[in-house]
Amino acid sequence: MQQSGIKTTSVLLAGAILAVIPACSFSRSSRSSCASRSSFSRSSSRSGRAAPPAAAQAGFQEEIAAVAVLYAGSRGSAEDFQRDVSAAAQRNGIPYWELDERVFSAIGVGLKRAGVAREAIPHLPFLQGVRSAAHFGAIDRAYAGR
Repeated sequence: MQQSGIKTTSVLLAGAILAVIPACSFSRSSRSSCASRSSFSRSSSRSGRAAPPAAAQAGFQEEIAAVAVLYAGSRGSAEDFQRDVSAAAQRNGIPYWELDERVFSAIGVGLKRAGVAREAIPHLPFLQGVRSAAHFGAIDRAYAGR
């Protein structure tokens, strides 16, 4: 019974996220499956494009926060999470997302929004690819609203 409740919650959450992430499709398990397929350690796009304008940055950060909310309520893997973050970054002109503090701040906002306990953040399975203390610091600061 508990598993069907989680599935229902995940499906509802996925529906809400669809409005924010129109370029991704969601499977029955509520994990997003975006077209881009690059890994956490490198972006496939190395174009060096400039950062997007402020309005686009806000949309980008909201999209990343929505991905974090989605994964907080699922059993998605670190690889899937990184793939979805990479796809969002590429759609928004961020070629080196794994070096961009705004990405990790947006993740912190999403985790707070999802109701994840602060002390649980370093242990979330989908964040296991995050190795930098600076990145976890950005997640924590944004989670705390600083």
